[in-house]
Amino acid sequence: MEELRDRQQQLSLSYNQLRSEAVRLKTEVWRHDDCDCGFIRCYISAEANKIVDRLTWPDDSSGGTTIIQEQSETSYLRLK
Repeated sequence: MEELRDRQQQLSLSYNQLRSEAVRLKTEVWRHDDCDCGFIRCYISAEANKIVDRLTWPDDSSGGTTIIQEQSETSYLRLK
């Protein structure tokens, strides 16, 4: 049992470190919002659409999450 607890702590620490790194990298991309790079603009637009979708679409058991994902993908494709 102790071994499982230790492993869980290790995994939790790794998860938190990876999550922090992902946030740091996303922040770096957001800092370049005034760049003329099409890839960066497309990524930022897609991420902004995802945020708006999460705020405006209800997430219920009737498929709200699927609708949000489809909407985000559609928005991303539309921006290309």
